[in-house]
Amino acid sequence: MKASGKTAMTSVGKQQREQRFKAIWYGDQPPAAWMQLAEKVFAVAIGVRQKLYRSGLLPAYESRVPVIVVGNITAGGTGKTPFVIWLVQYLKQRGLRPGVVSRGYGGVRKVEPMQVTPNSSAQASGDEALLIAKRTGVPVVVGKKRARAAQKLVADHPVNVIVSDDGLQHYALKRDVEIALIDSQLQLGNGHLLPAGPLREPRERLETVDMIICKGECEGGHYFEATLCDAWKLTQPGSTRSLKDFIGQPVNALAGIAQPEHFFRLLAEQGVAAFKHPLADHHDLSPSDFDMGNEYPILITEKDAVKCEALDGPWKDRVWVVPMTLAVPEKTRQAIGHCLDKKLKQSRYRSGGVSGAKSHG
Repeated sequence: MKASGKTAMTSVGKQQREQRFKAIWYGDQPPAAWMQLAEKVFAVAIGVRQKLYRSGLLPAYESRVPVIVVGNITAGGTGKTPFVIWLVQYLKQRGLRPGVVSRGYGGVRKVEPMQVTPNSSAQASGDEALLIAKRTGVPVVVGKKRARAAQKLVADHPVNVIVSDDGLQHYALKRDVEIALIDSQLQLGNGHLLPAGPLREPRERLETVDMIICKGECEGGHYFEATLCDAWKLTQPGSTRSLKDFIGQPVNALAGIAQPEHFFRLLAEQGVAAFKHPLADHHDLSPSDFDMGNEYPILITEKDAVKCEALDGPWKDRVWVVPMTLAVPEKTRQAIGHCLDKKLKQSRYRSGGVSGAKSHG
């Protein structure tokens, strides 16, 4: 299965466009005049939309089980997927039965909303939702309308808490807890709204969320840090290698995530110096992406690995998948637990379980 020339060019163009925008968002170059004009239009649209939901003119669905939203106010990666995976495991440790709803970005589905299982196709579910299903084992439902996805999740599974992946701006689904993630290095960039800057909503939106957690250590705040685990072979998942085995030898590193450099940097911190092959976020992988002009091992992310299952070729035997796990300081863990107890106690959360009563808060 080989990508067409048109598809390959589209992917390259998307990656170059992302790089140009990020150079403005996180650099010293001022946004172009058209960007600033578009930003003003976007700001008006955001304000009108928020008022319509607050006034009730636009309806919002209230689930009969509590909803925890994990999101950000910036475009691009802030570690939402690995944090959602961690949060789901944390909720399970507290004796809860979580389920996940997500937009399923990049997936092309015949049915909306769609149940995602570990055996689903990434082309239908989207790469992030499939990775969450594989890593957590909890029910996952994707849909362009998260409210409908939440309805299906609760109707089909005995979940007693919902985690909404990347749903901070999806006001059609009411929520009990909002957790906003921020990259500790990139912060809010130049502070402008899209497309002049990376902000999906004004910075004041952060004043209304229940918790702000940074990806990467931040002084005085709550944070988590990503670490890489032993790699496993794409064609033999039971076969693992320590990253130390790749030190001192030529290797390739491929990443189609929001911040490929983050993956490359984590490898470098482990002593693995790799030839970098960054791709656009949610890039639709094809065998040609693995034609790197050499026979060196190829290290990829788990998010990219779920898109390789439908592909074939001799290159697959050289691919090693490097899982990522989160290290969450005890102070942050305790703050998350306190937030859940405080925010959900009066609605549907009870120590050790969640009731099915509707919230009136």
